[in-house]
Amino acid sequence: MFRVYDKKKKKFLYDDVFLGSDDVIFKYNCGFLKSYLRVLSANRYVFQNCIEIPDVNNRLIFEGDEVKYKLDSKTVQGIVSYVSQIASYMIIDHKDQICYPIRANGDELNVEIEVIGNVFEYNNKT
Repeated sequence: MFRVYDKKKKKFLYDDVFLGSDDVIFKYNCGFLKSYLRVLSANRYVFQNCIEIPDVNNRLIFEGDEVKYKLDSKTVQGIVSYVSQIASYMIIDHKDQICYPIRANGDELNVEIEVIGNVFEYNNKT
């Protein structure tokens, strides 16, 4: 599962969007006389994977989500990101410049995560 953000319209696309090879994003368009796949510009559209883990409100978490989470006795905010060097999703706390792993043991998380926004809203706050 994934979502695509349209930077021009400032909204997420969930339906009729496909990912091709080399991370090319396609949109299925259905017209009166024809249907076709259109390639979406990487400059305008941003692809974000679902990490297949729900937050405390049972809302699925995606790359780029701003989350608040409790780790041990500390509550921190950060952005969910994929770190390819370790092939894992991490929560990046830009304020303190620290990365925290998201670990799942079966259906249980080692942290309480709550989605509070996304990277596009976060970037507009700064």
